[in-house]
Order: sequence, then C-alpha cells, then structure tokens
Amino acid sequence: MDFARRLSALARGVHFEPTFNLIRTTNKGKSRGKIFSWQRIRGAEKNVSPCGGSFFLGFSGIFLPLTVSAWSPSLIKKSKPDTKGINLRNVEDVQLLEDLLACDDMYTTGDMNRNDDIYNRLCRHKDKGEPELLWRLARSTYEKSKKIQDANKRKEAVEEAYALVKQSLELEDTNFAAHKWAAILLNEASTLKGLKEQITQSFNVKFHMEKAVELNPKDPTSAYLLGQWCFSVAEVPWYQQKLAAAIFATPPTSTYEEALQHFLRAEDIQPLFYSKNLLLLAKTYAKLGQPEKAHAYLKKLENLPLKTDEDFVARKEGKQLLDSLPRQEKDKAAEPVVPAV
Repeated sequence: MDFARRLSALARGVHFEPTFNLIRTTNKGKSRGKIFSWQRIRGAEKNVSPCGGSFFLGFSGIFLPLTVSAWSPSLIKKSKPDTKGINLRNVEDVQLLEDLLACDDMYTTGDMNRNDDIYNRLCRHKDKGEPELLWRLARSTYEKSKKIQDANKRKEAVEEAYALVKQSLELEDTNFAAHKWAAILLNEASTLKGLKEQITQSFNVKFHMEKAVELNPKDPTSAYLLGQWCFSVAEVPWYQQKLAAAIFATPPTSTYEEALQHFLRAEDIQPLFYSKNLLLLAKTYAKLGQPEKAHAYLKKLENLPLKTDEDFVARKEGKQLLDSLPRQEKDKAAEPVVPAV
C-alpha cells in the first residue's frame, strides 16, 4: 500500500475520534430562538484505533516511514469521560451542527466507502467560514484524494485539503484536531513536492503535532504521532545526518529518549489502545539497550486481541524483534518470579 493510502490513521485512528451523542442544555435568560446551546459528548460504547497513515522524513534520498495502519474499529472498550464541544460561530445553525455530528458518526465507523456521503454533506456548508466544518472537509477531501489515480490531480486534491485545514486554523487556532490534520496534510503535500520541501516543512509538521498534544493532552494518538516523528528522526544514522546538514542548514533532530516519552504518555492516557504503540515502545527500549523492558511490551503485544490487519503485522514484527533480543535477556525476562518463602 502506498504512502497516501497508509497515512490517514491517526487522523481517523492517528487521530482518535470517538462516537458522539448530542445533548442539549438550556441557557436561561436568552431570547427566544437562542434558548439552546449544543455540545457533543463521547459515547461510552466503543473506541476507535488510530487511522492508517505514514510520515516520511527524508535524508540524502533515504526515506523513513512513520506508519499507522488504516483506521478501523479495533479495541472495542468503554470510553473514558471526555467532553468536547463543537464551537460554531453561528450558534443558531442547527442544520450544520446536525450534519457535523452525522459525519463524525459515519467517520468513526471506519468505513471509508461512506466518505462520499460525508464529503457531500460537508460541501453543503463549505462557504460558511466555520472552522469546525473546514478541517472536517479537509479530512474528507484527503480521503477522496487517495482514490485518484492521476498523480497531478491527486496532488491538487491534497493541496486543496491542506488549504482547507489551513483556513480552519487561520479562523480558529485552538482546535487540536485541526492541528493534527494540518500535520498530516502538510507532510503529505510537502512529500509530493520533493525531498527538499519535505525536510523544510518537517519543523512545521512537528509544530502542529506538538500543538495538538498541547491542546488535547488526553488524545493518545496525538502523543503517538509525535513519538513516531521523534523515532523516525532518531533512526537516521549519524553520517546521513551529517550529509543532510551539509545540504540543509538545520535538518530535524531527535532522540530515542524523546520518542519514548511520547509513546509512554500515549500508553498512560489509554493503555493498550494501539498495537503499533506497544511495538514501538518495545523497539525504543531495545534501541536504548533495555531488552527486559522491550520484552515486557512485546508480551503485552502478544496478548493483545488481533482485530485488524495492522494488529497482525505488529504481532509479526514483534516476534521478529523478540528473536533479535539477546537470548539470555529473553530467557531471564521470561523466567517466572518465585515468591519468597
């Protein structure tokens, strides 16, 4: 599967968007016709895993993928309390609110065959200048771009999607989901323009990831994406970094320690939410010379129910990593603890 087809999960599952129910609250003292304000509350029935996507950071012709698989309703479990509001500029536009909620519900099913319905609903309100509408339309436009075979037309669609999310942020820059999609779409758009643009924009991609985490520290997929970014950069060998520095004044830098903190934060927010987070925790600990901790996360990965194709891939990679660990460390980590008598 190519870059574009793998990218959008942590946006659909890169980003963690639950099913929402609509509640209505009364604002006493308001004039007739403005009596209701609207909120979204997360449904308590199921969560959705990060959506599929890839970030590529290139150095001297070497591309390192940050990969998340296609978004799917894996890891069905109770949601944590997490109330989020849809902040509309025109609070009386009930039809827009209903369409946004309906589109969110369709999107969280993980069935991208419904994206045409989502896109058409959102396009009805395209000229209203609502930030909440624009970033969702950007997301849907990106989904449509993945079905376009012509490279130039696909590039135009991706650029259109990025322009929409950029417009959303220009109107309102405090929405974490808009920043998350800005990171995904800017990375995709710059990748299509070539290596130089990709590296040049890598700092802006990271900025939007960090902003998403800052605005919603309870979103595990934002933390995971930032960890992916750091891990990918840390993977670049020193000699490639030197070569990149000779071509680009300030190429991106990061460490495994930084990546680890983001992966741990994601796991702390929602334990076992994503198979790839467990895998990358194990890989990071292995890189840091702590195979016993790597083994602990590989054990969690082994026990995680297999719900999606990416879960199977993560399990397979986990077994390969386990085989590469020092045997004595594997055996030691696997030994049962005998309680003191």
